[in-house]
Amino acid sequence: MFASNARRLGACAMLSLLSILPIGQAAAHWDDAYYHDYHDLPAQSRWMGTLHDSATLGTISMPGTHGSAARHGGWISENQTLTISQQLSAGIRFLDLRTRHYHNRLELHHGIVYQFQSFPQALDEIVAFLQKHPTETVVIRVKEEGKAEGNSRPFGSTINSYFPKYGKYFATRAELNSPLKDLRGKIVLFKNFADTTGFGNMNYHWDTIRQDDHHLNSNWDLYWKWEKVKAFINATNQVTKNPNHRGMPFINFLSGSGGALPYFVASGHSDTRTGAPGLVTGKVTPFFNDWHDFPRGACFIGMCTIYFEGTNTLTKNYLRNPHIQYAGIIAADFPGAGLIQAVIDVNRTNRPMISATNGQCLDIEYGLRPGSNLITWPCHGGANQRFTVRGEQIMVGGYCLDVAGNRNVHMARVVARPCHGGQNQRWKVQDDGTIRSRSTGPPRCLDLLVEEKNRVGLWACHAPSPDQQFRTRLH
Repeated sequence: MFASNARRLGACAMLSLLSILPIGQAAAHWDDAYYHDYHDLPAQSRWMGTLHDSATLGTISMPGTHGSAARHGGWISENQTLTISQQLSAGIRFLDLRTRHYHNRLELHHGIVYQFQSFPQALDEIVAFLQKHPTETVVIRVKEEGKAEGNSRPFGSTINSYFPKYGKYFATRAELNSPLKDLRGKIVLFKNFADTTGFGNMNYHWDTIRQDDHHLNSNWDLYWKWEKVKAFINATNQVTKNPNHRGMPFINFLSGSGGALPYFVASGHSDTRTGAPGLVTGKVTPFFNDWHDFPRGACFIGMCTIYFEGTNTLTKNYLRNPHIQYAGIIAADFPGAGLIQAVIDVNRTNRPMISATNGQCLDIEYGLRPGSNLITWPCHGGANQRFTVRGEQIMVGGYCLDVAGNRNVHMARVVARPCHGGQNQRWKVQDDGTIRSRSTGPPRCLDLLVEEKNRVGLWACHAPSPDQQFRTRLH
């Protein structure tokens, strides 16, 4: 009897304490991985220009969108707020296009919901982007969706009818090991429909490996979805252990729906707004100590509320781990600039950077020692030739690239030094492959100083030339 009463008193005490903790929603939750507004995101129009021509489709980590044209139909149907043109400008390079075959036309749909755009109109946006940005490649999945109606020919014949106008913009001979130099300025099609067409021979089911566990029974399945996403990132990353990896693209869908709304799966928010409050799970530590990747907050006398977190933010944070060197295609609902940047930066993690002048790798002279010069040297894959770009820092073997002395002097030395985040260690990798110092003063870029053979120092930035172009090699 005493034990039973004690349990009742303990339960009442716990409920009393829980009653003073938030159980509905948190304060406004801003994170740059989720975006549900309509203005342009920061431009990432030419980021593939920083990759070496030898990169193949299966080695590039690529930001993408799920339901790329699904901007209408309410909370259940909508996956994006930005147009296809806005998505491409923001850095998206994989588009998921769902098409209904209707009266011998292809109309963009999400399930039964018409998206007020045709497939040719989407192609017009993609082609216009590639004509302005010929260093880029756009991968599209075309899926037959919705009930076909009023047609006198099969789906494949209708899509093939667009070939005379658009065929020249497609990489019609693209294969899994096609180098980027053959894909730049082109569309790569993954067919998710039955009939063959003249647009290419890549098949969505046969030529990709996918995670698309999208059905959630309720909001409380969100952590289950995140575990699927994380496990697939880890499995995808494992292929980098094969030095000859040029294999199949991995596609990881962050999206989910069913008993949870798409915006909630992406954000963990109480409503669609970019900065809306996050929802709490109803779990409180130390009584619950699972869902370790969800944030804790509103702590009081040793108890903390466990909050929901969206797959966009969880993925962004996880991709920043330096052990992730390949993430495949990350396809998200409502991706923000932070998530897009995190995926792009995976391509710049622990990788060689190749001089366009001599084909050699950037190298820290005489190995990883503080004060050693930045040079080029025949590529050998050592730690002193593997660079990681994170924010405004360029790291190599635990050190950062640093301008030695006065950066305004032509031929100023660039060396490896312990990272401290100061002005002399701030850099910007430009879309044309140049690397600009962010220190104050006249624009200065990394330059292969021909006067000193293979030393790389600072020189006035000028129109793109091989001496100032260094592109990341992915294998």
